[in-house]
Amino acid sequence: MRQRLHLMRKSVILIQSVHRMHMQRMAYQTMRRAAAAIQQRYRAVLQRRMVQSQYTDLKKAACTIQAAWRGRSLRKQIGRMNMAAAVIQAQYRMFKQRCYFTKLRNITVAVQQRYRASLERNRQMQQYRDMRRAAVRIQSSFRAMKQRREFKAKCNAARVLQGAIKTLIERRQFLTLRKATIVVQKRYKSKKLGDHHRQEFIKLRKAAVVLQSAYKGFRERRKLQEMQCAATTIQAAFRMHKTRVKYQTLQCACVTIQRYYRSYRSAVHEREAYVNLRQSVIKLQAAYRGAKVRRAIADMNRAASKIQSAYRMYLCKCNYRKMQWAAHVMQQRYRAKKIRDFEVLRYSFMKDAAVCLQSSYRGWQVRKGLKAQEKAATIIQRQFRNVY
Repeated sequence: MRQRLHLMRKSVILIQSVHRMHMQRMAYQTMRRAAAAIQQRYRAVLQRRMVQSQYTDLKKAACTIQAAWRGRSLRKQIGRMNMAAAVIQAQYRMFKQRCYFTKLRNITVAVQQRYRASLERNRQMQQYRDMRRAAVRIQSSFRAMKQRREFKAKCNAARVLQGAIKTLIERRQFLTLRKATIVVQKRYKSKKLGDHHRQEFIKLRKAAVVLQSAYKGFRERRKLQEMQCAATTIQAAFRMHKTRVKYQTLQCACVTIQRYYRSYRSAVHEREAYVNLRQSVIKLQAAYRGAKVRRAIADMNRAASKIQSAYRMYLCKCNYRKMQWAAHVMQQRYRAKKIRDFEVLRYSFMKDAAVCLQSSYRGWQVRKGLKAQEKAATIIQRQFRNVY
């Protein structure tokens, strides 16, 4: 029995030693893992600090390079903008000068055309007046000769029939002359049909005069042949009446011609005064328009300068806002990174502290269990010894 108790005691001691050895090994392995973890964390912290310092230096160098590059890009962009603005201003000034030169050339061409047209019109009018005076003289000479021939030829005609027929003929001639004069005045006052129509009118008038003279000569000759057998007594009675009617007719024609000639002279004077006044007005308008255009160009140049300055200020402000926003974003990210690193470091310390506390608590629990087991084993051994 004692041998059995001795074997049980050896067994208990062996079990206790094995259990203690296992617990010591477990505690040693735990301490070793904790030390390895602490060393790893400490090396990681050192490595992170070194990497962070390298990153800070690289970031400062990158910021310096970026600032230098952005300054160079901004200066280059401002230089390109200045060159573009200078080119735009030069093109705009060239365009304004070209427009002003085109306007001035068109105005000069129009003035030259008007002046040449006026000279041509005056020349044509002078030619027309000369031809008209020549035609009037020829007609008056021809009519005087015709009247003399008619007067000589009609000496033996019947005075009653000759007076009636002559009165009808003179009335028709007066109406024809009046209509022709009205047509000439209308065509002369209108002045819209041009030289071609005036030439056609002169040709038509000459042809009509020739036809009228031919027809009247034929008719008079036929009538004279019919009147050769009329009584001479009737012609003598009405000779004085015919002369008086002819004188009155010529007097009315002269008065009418004088009135139209005076109106024509007054129209010519008014036309010359109007042309002079119009040329003066054109010169004043040209001077005023030139001053107005120069003032408008000066205003446009000032407006362009203001627009360019405002646009440059806007571009500088936009670039400044972009740089301010980029700096703000970089500051936010840098601060967030610093806060994150601080939180990671704090978490690592808290985690290490928690691991230490957990390991200490677990070691305390293990030691407490071992002490309880040792105390129980001691109580069992003492009771066993007391029993046996």
